Amino acid sequence: DQLERILADRGERVAGIISELPTNPLVQTPDIEQLYELAQKHEVALIADPTVSSVLNVDVLPYCDVLVTSLTKYVSHEGDVLMGAIALGSHSQFFEELKPLIAAYAEPPFHGDVSRVVEQLDRMEEVARTVNANTIALAEFFENHPGVKKTFWAYGGDNRERYEKIEKEPGCPGSMITIDLVKPVEEFYDTCRISKGPSFGMDRTLMSPFMYMAHYDIVSREDGKDELRAYGLNPDLIRISVGTEPIEQIIAAFDEAL
Repeated sequence: DQLERILADRGERVAGIISELPTNPLVQTPDIEQLYELAQKHEVALIADPTVSSVLNVDVLPYCDVLVTSLTKYVSHEGDVLMGAIALGSHSQFFEELKPLIAAYAEPPFHGDVSRVVEQLDRMEEVARTVNANTIALAEFFENHPGVKKTFWAYGGDNRERYEKIEKEPGCPGSMITIDLVKPVEEFYDTCRISKGPSFGMDRTLMSPFMYMAHYDIVSREDGKDELRAYGLNPDLIRISVGTEPIEQIIAAFDEAL
């Protein structure tokens, strides 16, 4: 409703709407059909970024004008590539306008990155399948663990119905799970035998204190922490990227630290 009011009042000043599907780090999925209808109504381009779950797991191009995604995640699941991709929906009212602009401004990828992507393509779908299965099992473990206040993931709560609209097939939640802990984050983070790192969509499990990594300028101040809490964001959230290790090993490592 708020977005609709903004577009109704100042739509001519809005060039585009950018939406993650799902969002990072709370893994929330907006109603993309409703969002695109609103964008079309006000002649505003909708740019969708499905990086959190990957184009391997979701299909958002029918519901947007422009799709942007990172190929550093999932596609290059060994975490050794810096590359992205952009695609235009041929149905878009902006297609003819944007096509030459993308050709003019897009930079060709580094040949070394291209060769690494090619090396990993053969295992890409296999890795995604294993990650998806492990994510479902780990999320269910967290949802039933007394040491976890809340679990955020693609199928969490009323989010599931919206996510399933864009899911390519059942059982494809992607790698990201974010948890709100009962115990102090320092105690959990320092003792958990899971690799620490800032990326996701890899073949190995990673975790990070996301707010400290992405918004340290905010979480380093008490008023900044209060601001995050006002938006429903615990400054001490732990973001997890589930990998392809045996799920029993992953669960055991988290259970020990929780």
